[in-house]
Amino acid sequence: MRRYARELTMAPDSAENQKLVLIVDDDPSVRLLLGEALELAGFRVERAEDGAQALALLTDCAPDLIMLDVMMPGMDGFEVCARIRDIPERNEIPVVMVTGHNDLVSIKRAYDLGVTDFITKPIPWGIVGYRVNFIIRATKAFSNLKKSENRLMHAQRIARIGRWEWWLESDRIWFSKEAQHILYLEPFVDEISYQSLIANIHPADRNRFEHAISDAIEHSGSFSIDYQLLIANGTECHVHTEAKVIRNRNGAPLCMEGTVQDITERKQTEAKLREYANTQALLLREVNHRVKNNLAVIISLLHKEEERSLLEGIPAYAQLLNNMSSRIEALLTVHCMLS
Repeated sequence: MRRYARELTMAPDSAENQKLVLIVDDDPSVRLLLGEALELAGFRVERAEDGAQALALLTDCAPDLIMLDVMMPGMDGFEVCARIRDIPERNEIPVVMVTGHNDLVSIKRAYDLGVTDFITKPIPWGIVGYRVNFIIRATKAFSNLKKSENRLMHAQRIARIGRWEWWLESDRIWFSKEAQHILYLEPFVDEISYQSLIANIHPADRNRFEHAISDAIEHSGSFSIDYQLLIANGTECHVHTEAKVIRNRNGAPLCMEGTVQDITERKQTEAKLREYANTQALLLREVNHRVKNNLAVIISLLHKEEERSLLEGIPAYAQLLNNMSSRIEALLTVHCMLS
């Protein structure tokens, strides 16, 4: 066994060589030999002789992988695995069952409880280190992927954006959960047909939407469009959809991929701004009309007063009135330009 363990000693990668493996087995010889094989392969090892001791160790340490025997006194491996999966801080640790059983019933029960993989007895000492390292790496990659998907779903919820895919040959459109919510689809319905999608669009926008779809498939390869949904309870809902056509090597369309975004709030804001702008324009027209009329009346009165002053032989006063009317005429010109 030592010869095999030395053969599987891995490259001196400090991060990987510090991975911690917890061995849970009631057989001291298995704990000794398996622990030695893993230590020589670059892992740190903790050992537990039964399920109770293993669960106690998990309160203080978080191993990167657990090697768990099936047949043990007290709690068997199945029960220990179930309890591990009930610990929130430890339920994603990969668990490898070490067992001599190869019947499908045991395997199915183990996988239902959340076992990651199996190693059967007699243990293949020559590859156990590689096997453990692969499982740890795969689990980490899966965990990172899950985190990325959760971040993406969270970002989509914040931005109110969902994804969809339409497979043209089967005429099935798949929607992400956020897209289902945006489009007011029935709960748990993640696929519908094209005609069902069209039925959810407001009649005023259906022809425009269908034209954008057909043009993308036949010519442009993509489209971007705003449209209103037809909601049964009368709720106003506007969405924005962008999509592109995926084609095969011969250029034939296979599917369409796109996004849908809830823009109801934006549309409502735009409507309020238009209403405000129209009100302001009406008010400004009224103000403009009244200002021009009043200034014209003032200019007319000043000219009449100027004529009267000249007739009464008061030229200085007439000149003053003339200057004043000139300034008001200039003010009227500027007002008309600004209007």
